[in-house]
Amino acid sequence: MNRVAFLRLLSAAVVLGAVTFSGAGQAAPQLPRLGPLGVDLDGAWDGMLQTANGTLPITFSITTVDGKSTIAVDILEQNARDIPVNAASRSGDKLRFEVAALDGVFEGTVSPTTGAMQGTWIQVGKRLPLGLKRRSE
Repeated sequence: MNRVAFLRLLSAAVVLGAVTFSGAGQAAPQLPRLGPLGVDLDGAWDGMLQTANGTLPITFSITTVDGKSTIAVDILEQNARDIPVNAASRSGDKLRFEVAALDGVFEGTVSPTTGAMQGTWIQVGKRLPLGLKRRSE
């Protein structure tokens, strides 16, 4: 399956759920270097996306090097790894991550007390709640 077909199917699967992919052997895409989000967000952030067919684990991995951040999305149950976040912004505790390959956006806030992110995954006209917690490494 070529990359474009894979990403189109993945886009539908995130909202609709229950599609299995075989992405083995595909090279990971180069992640765009984004403006700084703050090293306080660096790490793996795990959440469960509620889809029409149940829950789907999703991970956002954020890394900051030399004042530039990169973000990758993993949906391991669908063999989707290192999907690039193409644009990201942070204003205080408000965040926005745009994932062009999935035609999706995460909009949320970071709690100053718990450090968790709470927000909404927006894709294909659907708005789904998505909470993310930093993984303990």
